[in-house]
Parts: sequence; structure tokens; C-alpha cells
Amino acid sequence: MDSWDDQQMEIWQKEYSALVQNVAVPTLAFATSNLVISTVIFFSILVSLDKTGRGFTDMQTILGAIPLLGEKLEGLLANVDPKLGNGALSLLLVDFLAPLSIPLAVALSPFFSKWYTERFDIIRETLQNK
Repeated sequence: MDSWDDQQMEIWQKEYSALVQNVAVPTLAFATSNLVISTVIFFSILVSLDKTGRGFTDMQTILGAIPLLGEKLEGLLANVDPKLGNGALSLLLVDFLAPLSIPLAVALSPFFSKWYTERFDIIRETLQNK
């Protein structure tokens, strides 16, 4: 493999830096903000279901009242721990609330974008100084 001269290295560093700024940073920023918001929503719902005593146990009762299928569903769901059921219900509600959480993630993305840009700049400077 041929070694690069200083001009080729400078061109590559500029292209790589542009790629990181234009692709990686926005992608990571949105993914991080979406993960943070989804996690907050998930645990908020989970804690509220746990504190109120509602959620999965109510769902078991409602599904048990369905004609013809109720007894089978109620028997199947009777084997599920209510805390696990509330977790599944919370996850379902996070997906249901995605149309509301995605705009929040977009709004929060610039904060994480700035954070990632600073980190990548530190890494780039460290690599250049070696």
C-alpha cells in the first residue's frame, strides 16, 4: 500500500470531516434524542401504571369479558406477571405515542448535534497530534 503525501492526507481529512458533519452527527443526534425521549416516556408510563395499580390487570379483566375468546385469553394472560405486562403495555404506548415524540426528538437534536460535534472535534485533534 502506498503512503499518502501531505496533500492527499489533507484532502482525505476534509472529506472525512465533511462526511462526519453531514451524515454521522445528524444521525447520531436524532437517534440519541429519540432514544432519550422514548426512554423517558416508557418509564413515565411504567411508573404511573405501577403507582395507580392500573394497566395490565385492567387489560386482563377487559379481555376476559370478550365472548368466545375471553376465557382463553384470560387463562393465557393469567400466567403473565403484572409488572412484565405493564412493561409490555408501556412499550406499546411508546410506539403509539411516536407521532408525538418524533417532533420532540427533532427539536432536541441540535443539543446532541453540538455535543457530538465537540466530541468528534476532540477525537480529530487527538488523531492529528499523534
